[in-house]
Amino acid sequence: LEAPDYWVDQEMSTEDRLGHSSGIWIFENSFFRDWVSNDVSGNHVIYLNGIPGAGKTTLISAVAEKLLDDKYSEGNKPCIAYFYFKQKQPSKETHNSLLRALLTQIIDRDPTMSDHIFKEVLSVEGVNLRSTSRLQTLVKTALESYSISYIVLDGLDECAPTEAEKSINWFLSLVNGGLSDINARLRVLFCGQRE
Repeated sequence: LEAPDYWVDQEMSTEDRLGHSSGIWIFENSFFRDWVSNDVSGNHVIYLNGIPGAGKTTLISAVAEKLLDDKYSEGNKPCIAYFYFKQKQPSKETHNSLLRALLTQIIDRDPTMSDHIFKEVLSVEGVNLRSTSRLQTLVKTALESYSISYIVLDGLDECAPTEAEKSINWFLSLVNGGLSDINARLRVLFCGQRE
């Protein structure tokens, strides 16, 4: 898959936070609590925006860390994945790189999904595997196997031209009925500067 080193951005952002209290105010916000709640059917998408330096990435790193650290019952583990778009870093500014990073995270965290995706991957030649269309199919299939999935994306404004729109439209299509399994729920948190 040759996924970008997505974990480095999370580690750096987590280390840059001033202790564990930076950004925790969002966890008390009712809109966020509804978004993260497994029981609530609304609030599938959150879009955070702000001026440069406002702390958006700090907030995103706190959200990703909390989702990853929360304890879930064995039969009710959600899919959790994140990505930080980075301007002028070709491996981190496209929809395709986002998909490769998400798929890698899903495979790394879930051995059962890893086996399923591995079988799919074996049936596809290397170049075709990294095609955006194929990656979208694999990620969609993976998301459909979870009762709930959380995707956290930072830096939409740092994408290459038209790439943010591709990612937003694709995720919105999934949120708005694009998942085949009607029991699969998807929550997406987008973050970036308003353009």
